[in-house]
Amino acid sequence: LETRGSLIVRRLCVLLNAKSVYIVMSDIIASYDTAPDSRDNIFTLEFVATMVQTLNLILLTSTELHNLRKLLAQSFESTTLVPTS
Repeated sequence: LETRGSLIVRRLCVLLNAKSVYIVMSDIIASYDTAPDSRDNIFTLEFVATMVQTLNLILLTSTELHNLRKLLAQSFESTTLVPTS
């Protein structure tokens, strides 16, 4: 993950739909179980934290994900324009 994880994720986003890649990866990360009796809790939490940081860094800095960043920005703009009353 630390050496080639970024490259793999970026290539997947280029070859597949970047939005779909991020949705699937976020669903997988969200499904990790951190039960209190699990001995692998520390590893799981470290892996999830590293994965989230990596995905955020890729999303913020990768030229391949420009369209996804634009889509995210537009989705936030459209929710702020909806009347609240």
